[in-house]
Amino acid sequence: MRLKSTWFIFSFFFFSPWAFSQNQIDSLLNNLKKNLSDTEKIKTYLLLSGKYKATNYKKSVDYGLTALKISEAGNYKKQTTNSCKVLGKFFFEKERYDSALLYLNKSLLFIDAETDVLNYINVQKRIGTIYFYTSSYNNALEAFYQCLKFAEKIKDTKEIGHALANIGNVYKEESKYDEALVYYKRSKKYMLDLKDSSKLAPVYIDIGNVYYEYAKEKTKGVIYYDSSMAMYKSAEFILHNYTDSSVLSMLYCNMANIYADRGQFAAAIEKLKNSILIREKTQNFTQIAVQYQDLASIYLETHEYDLTKKYLDLGLEAASENNAYQDLATIYKDYAVYYAATNNYKKAYESSQLNKQYADSFFNEEDVEKRKELEMNFSFEKEREKQKLEEDKKELVHAEEKKRSLIYLLISVCGIVIVLFIALIVYRNFKRTQKAHIIISKQKNEIEIQKHFVEEKNKEVMDSIHYAKRIQGAVFTSENYIKKYVNDFLILYKPKDIVSGDFYWALNLNNKFYLATADCTGHGVPGAFMSLLNISFLNEV
Repeated sequence: MRLKSTWFIFSFFFFSPWAFSQNQIDSLLNNLKKNLSDTEKIKTYLLLSGKYKATNYKKSVDYGLTALKISEAGNYKKQTTNSCKVLGKFFFEKERYDSALLYLNKSLLFIDAETDVLNYINVQKRIGTIYFYTSSYNNALEAFYQCLKFAEKIKDTKEIGHALANIGNVYKEESKYDEALVYYKRSKKYMLDLKDSSKLAPVYIDIGNVYYEYAKEKTKGVIYYDSSMAMYKSAEFILHNYTDSSVLSMLYCNMANIYADRGQFAAAIEKLKNSILIREKTQNFTQIAVQYQDLASIYLETHEYDLTKKYLDLGLEAASENNAYQDLATIYKDYAVYYAATNNYKKAYESSQLNKQYADSFFNEEDVEKRKELEMNFSFEKEREKQKLEEDKKELVHAEEKKRSLIYLLISVCGIVIVLFIALIVYRNFKRTQKAHIIISKQKNEIEIQKHFVEEKNKEVMDSIHYAKRIQGAVFTSENYIKKYVNDFLILYKPKDIVSGDFYWALNLNNKFYLATADCTGHGVPGAFMSLLNISFLNEV
């Protein structure tokens, strides 16, 4: 008889919780008001991120991203690694595996695997665990094999044992039980060398799970049942002293499965009741509905109908509180069998209908979960595509800037042509004035005419030069633009000949502010000509 309890699978991947009081939060926030160094700020932001991850999702992410921003701006390699790890860990715990992979893989870029081996192993272990949870087993194996490679390199017995167990977990999930058993046994050898029995319990459970799968598939099932139970009992002895009760409760469910399969119902009932007692004592009601249901199934098998009804009712209450459609479907299926066995066919039919109703609800919900899982498996690729779109966007922005620079260049060329035209007029007028001086004694009337002419042309020249000044001023960076990025400044611009070779220029690009003051060769029109060229070149660069 196979019970419905979920099999316990142990993972070596742990996350340590952050524990701070409100007073400590206030203290950290007050520290930020002080004149802290960048590294102290980064540390403070990361501590705040850890505190808020349980209570305020947005604040936790914001503080983590702030720490990362400061780390990257200051090119602090160690702090950048830590910031990425904290963000990766946070998103892992929130089951946002795409973001977790993004930051964990980014942290690997800053870790030297040859010199910072344990740090490298821990990050790879987390990456492998994400792939394991998302059923991306090839990627999980690749990460765990990296852990094993570097753990063997530094001869770290504990990390070697963890890596071997995690590889075994992957093979077990792929139903490759022979390969899984090889790695579990190798892991057991290293855990024994640690002389710390608390590390052995999960390995015993993993090996016991494989033996149980053998018992279901191979002809010598009795032998494997015995082997599986022996492993579970070894783990039970350790768990009484070293780990939390919830793990022991799940182990009792595994043991109850074996007793039920072998028809040892009294022993199965004892284990299930012990498991339920632990759940009730610790107020941890995870899967307690399934355990009530398992007890009801055994009593149904042994025709103890009063007890069957009692535990079905308890299971129904627990499953209803948690909206566990799959559990409700199975409980109503057992209700239908119970009512049929007690000749209450009306109730049996009603239970059968409820079983179908909840089963349909569960499968609809399961379809949604499967879609979520598929989306999650490809989320990291989507993140990469998103990055590519961002890069394409930047290229478009760059193209627009280049187009804008071309417009500025055309304006500058037009200005240069105007200046050249003005210079030509000035030159021609100068020649005419010289000629007028030569013949001044003979043509006084002509002189007056020429004088008037020169004055008119000079006015045109000056008007043109003033217009050139307006053109030059138009290409200078505006004061309003500079005010956006500089709080306290003064512009002193005093051209010698209306237009000048001196100029100033500013630009904010990619969160960096560039400011330049320049003196070009020459004064007046030639200098202005050079300033227009140089402003154009700066814009183009």
